[in-house]
Amino acid sequence: MTSGCGDFLNERRSPMARSVAVRHTRCENKEVGLSKSDNYELLYLRADMSDLKTQFDAAVAASKLLTKKPDNATLLKIYANYKQATEGDVKGERPDMFDRVSVAKFDAWDALEGTSKEAAMQAYIDVIAKLKAG
Repeated sequence: MTSGCGDFLNERRSPMARSVAVRHTRCENKEVGLSKSDNYELLYLRADMSDLKTQFDAAVAASKLLTKKPDNATLLKIYANYKQATEGDVKGERPDMFDRVSVAKFDAWDALEGTSKEAAMQAYIDVIAKLKAG
């Protein structure tokens, strides 16, 4: 390009998203401001995501950048799979019935009792991928 403008990839490495790259525009060696709506786009680097944990970490990072809030049933599914993947089976007692949100979260997580961490990670990845696809 003669104007010196173009896209480039800037790989971000963090504990939560080790294999996520950010695409943004660079013109004449000056970065254009990043915004979620214009110049900021998450890309999954499939080649670097050979293991489930890496894919899970990338899905967790992507879940924080969803443009549209999922419905409550989907949010409970995301929460339950995340908790099952990171902590295993539910611990503690069921919350007081007057705390409806905590009860719903507890029940959603409790429904996954016995599910392996790997299966919960894969379910989480699948839900986030479906949300990203629209």
